[in-house]
Amino acid sequence: MSRIEENFAEKDSEKIRQEVEERFFRLNKAFIWTPMNTEKIKNLILEINRKMNSLYDKVQILKQDFDSGAEKGIELYKDYIIEGSLLYEPHQDLSDVTPEQMQYLSEYGIKGQRNIYASHQKIEDRANQLFLGKDVNWNTDIFDRPEFKHIPVCYYVNSVFFQSKTYSLQDMLSMENDEFKYHIEVYFDPES
Repeated sequence: MSRIEENFAEKDSEKIRQEVEERFFRLNKAFIWTPMNTEKIKNLILEINRKMNSLYDKVQILKQDFDSGAEKGIELYKDYIIEGSLLYEPHQDLSDVTPEQMQYLSEYGIKGQRNIYASHQKIEDRANQLFLGKDVNWNTDIFDRPEFKHIPVCYYVNSVFFQSKTYSLQDMLSMENDEFKYHIEVYFDPES
């Protein structure tokens, strides 16, 4: 790609990011917290929390297997990195976004989130990602509501539905539990 093409690609990417962000703010501003909407979002958050805990368990088991193999002398297992994340794979695209915006949402919204990290030295503390303790919760701004006081909002939910400015509260209403998939990548000898 030439320098001119790169410059146009950057401008197009920035324009798409701005469009997605404007859509995010517009939909969140118009969102109505009905009891039915609140319940749907609560259930989705609880399901994501459950899947995040399950993802952590899967990464932890892989780490234990690799550590055990390293202790048995398997060289390949002595240096590794495991990255686990949830991917959102919608059954259908959002009706109000262009294909370019949908690609942006896919890349920078949910797919861009690495959630659980492990190596031969350590695994992230479960509470750092999942916030299971009573004192730690990511109920910020859009989830800072009395109805969510006792619903733990994990970092993943906060990042995807608030920090990234991609998917809106309205989008959450159409999301289904089975659209969130486990994704685990393993890198061996990562320093090579």
